[in-house]
Amino acid sequence: MATSTACMRISAKTSVQHRVRPSTSYSTPLVSRNTVRNNQRTSLRIRSAASAPPQRLQQLEVNKQKNLCPDGTLRVMLPVSKSLETIPGWQLSHAGGALGVEVKGPDLANLTEGELTEIKRLFLEFKVLVFPDQDITPQEHIAFTSNWGPVEPHALGSRKDIHPDGVPEEILCVQNTMKKGQSQARNDYWHSDLSFMPEPVDVSVLYGKTVPVGYGDTMFANCTAGYNSLSDGMQQWLEGVKGVYTSKWARPGASANQAEVFANEFEDVCHPIVRTHPETGEKSLYIGQQHMSRFEGMSVEESQPMMKFLVDKVTKAENVYRHHWRPKDIVMWDNRCTLHYAVFDYGPEHDRMMQRATAAGSAPF
Repeated sequence: MATSTACMRISAKTSVQHRVRPSTSYSTPLVSRNTVRNNQRTSLRIRSAASAPPQRLQQLEVNKQKNLCPDGTLRVMLPVSKSLETIPGWQLSHAGGALGVEVKGPDLANLTEGELTEIKRLFLEFKVLVFPDQDITPQEHIAFTSNWGPVEPHALGSRKDIHPDGVPEEILCVQNTMKKGQSQARNDYWHSDLSFMPEPVDVSVLYGKTVPVGYGDTMFANCTAGYNSLSDGMQQWLEGVKGVYTSKWARPGASANQAEVFANEFEDVCHPIVRTHPETGEKSLYIGQQHMSRFEGMSVEESQPMMKFLVDKVTKAENVYRHHWRPKDIVMWDNRCTLHYAVFDYGPEHDRMMQRATAAGSAPF
């Protein structure tokens, strides 16, 4: 793709398996490890300021009044889940060290207002939620997803030609049910959903109707942790840098008959590499291997080394949760601060039927 391509300006791991740990009931708030580490670093900065000059102490007090950290950056008060005593019958367990919580107990088709509020709180904190043993219809799937925004059909008409009769078009049916010798669309690369759109989707909710147990895992990576692992100099350098996203991209190494054929097309769009979460204020790396082709003002060849470096930072083993699908699992993830990767390790003998709904989002900033 030529570097002269016009861009719309938007205003506004080698992996390791992290198996789900046994469910544990908590009597104290469940807090992510990243939050604990951030709080510890903040506490260290405050203690080291005790011997600072008077002018520095005065500035610290001003920062405190403005809800800023001692270094002047915005203090982000992340939501922390309530004690499980407030949700009788629920059980929570960490899915992975960097992100993800399994939530046993709620019926996603019949949530109370209080239960939905708790799910939203957990979602912002842990970025990926796993709900086992859910029995929902496509209409209930859409209704649950709509709590995060309007649910719309796939923007590019993905898999439209094989969409099952009787299933609403807002549900994307990922029918990885193959016949011998048949090619199919694959998603075995790190990406966030529909990032080529001017306003990419915020939330994805995937339902495992038919899954080959032990095959077809999905991996999730914490883009906030990836950003936080960068040096101050690299973080500053990336501020203002944008990536060029295209809907006309093909998977690396895919032959012409393996690339997915879409019914629609979008103009190329630019998004910031450092993305701020609109609800938590956290900064994350907005990067990927699917629809981002290059950096704005650079060629594809020039962009590849840095793109690989950033994706590798995000997808380090310690930043990844690998979900082992079970029938009737529902997994939801936040596309604003995570990447995911669909492992393609199954063949024609393994039937796999997934249904996905997505909630519309807003322009990254």
